[in-house]
Amino acid sequence: MGMFDLEEERLLAEIEGRGARKIILQLPDGLKAEGPRLASLVRRRTGAEVFVSATPAWGACDLSLDAAARLKADLLVHYGHNEFLRDGSNGIPVLYVPAKAKHDVIPVVEKAVSLLQGKTIGLATTVQHLHTLPEVTKVLEARGYTVQTPGRGPWAHETGQVLGCDYFGLRKLQPSVDSFLIVGSYFHGLGAALSTEKPTILADPYDGTARSLDADRDKIVRQRYAMIEKARRSQSFGILVSTKPGQCNPQIALSIRNQLEEKGKSAVLLYTDEILPEKLMDFSEIDVFVDTACPRLALDEHNDLDGKTIDLGTGTGRLAIGATLMGASNIVGLDVDRPSIDIAARNARELNVNVDWVIGDLNSVIGGFQTVLMNPPYGTRSPHMDARFLRRAFELAPVTYSIHKSSTRNFLIGLAKKNGRRVNEVRSLEMRIPHLFDFHRKKWETIQVDLYRITT
Repeated sequence: MGMFDLEEERLLAEIEGRGARKIILQLPDGLKAEGPRLASLVRRRTGAEVFVSATPAWGACDLSLDAAARLKADLLVHYGHNEFLRDGSNGIPVLYVPAKAKHDVIPVVEKAVSLLQGKTIGLATTVQHLHTLPEVTKVLEARGYTVQTPGRGPWAHETGQVLGCDYFGLRKLQPSVDSFLIVGSYFHGLGAALSTEKPTILADPYDGTARSLDADRDKIVRQRYAMIEKARRSQSFGILVSTKPGQCNPQIALSIRNQLEEKGKSAVLLYTDEILPEKLMDFSEIDVFVDTACPRLALDEHNDLDGKTIDLGTGTGRLAIGATLMGASNIVGLDVDRPSIDIAARNARELNVNVDWVIGDLNSVIGGFQTVLMNPPYGTRSPHMDARFLRRAFELAPVTYSIHKSSTRNFLIGLAKKNGRRVNEVRSLEMRIPHLFDFHRKKWETIQVDLYRITT
């Protein structure tokens, strides 16, 4: 028996009651495996033809309306969310099935109680767990807490509900509560934490853990300030416009473009159905991409610094220290040059960060890392040294961030592919290098480089 209520009998009754003969089933990734079974059930019981969507479904803002129109569907069945676009389905009938979770949330809520601060609690959850809020409220009230739930928001149409893009109810509730308790996944918990300034606790019924998200919020905020500062100093902007029905905001994009041009910046409007880093790689002349679609896209990250990280050829420790300032807590800085390591250690002490500094060559460490960071030799004076660093990085960790001369892009992408790796992000940068070594000819040299994210 599955962990979500797919309401099969209601589905069949709706199809027969509407007289629908051609159906589109749209399910989120976590439920897609149920698609073939549901399609078979519908065909057997109603005789209707069924098309199961194989594309991602990020929310009710992402209805497969174009596909429904092209396939001349009588009904679009959307699982995992409730209504988002009121009167926005272009005349195509839409049946929303929230897929209520069958998880027992009380054990994880009881774990979360000890983390709550104050006695007045703001309680919210996702559509999958809305039916559990009365029971959760009773548990909290029995322990002496006063419980308040947020009202409806612009897109969250149920009391007590949060969406990945709508925490308006929490912000409105914030002055009257001491802390928030979110029942659901990390994705929604983090969104809640970022939308408020009060302590936010996540009770995750999927993995059975309870945790404070305050440190996560602080980390993301620091990263956001860093990105904003970089954008402020940049010249070329790409304004991203989504063609998804609930994320398409061309007027906002036009306004941003006009404001940038008034400031003397260059900007271009880019439209896409899926905003993915690899789809933006070809726009190498653009410094900054501005998202006008789902507000979470610019916040979600790879979490590559959550595990053990190593900076190969750390030099004076810039990458290792920078990673620590961004939230990395278990990082090693490796270099063969003792004076450089001494400077790196001094820099780390001045910034009050902890890095495990190691003097040694590439072969002096073994695997067990999550991520490699490096700005390796470019191979100008030592041929293929950049390739040697990359191959060693691939041996050490599944994720590599590496800086290389832009002129070697095709070679490095090919090298990654030959080693079973995938380049899924490239960012072009200018790097100013001071006169550091005897073979340097100029006081300063500016070169074009690429920052790669390479994964298994």
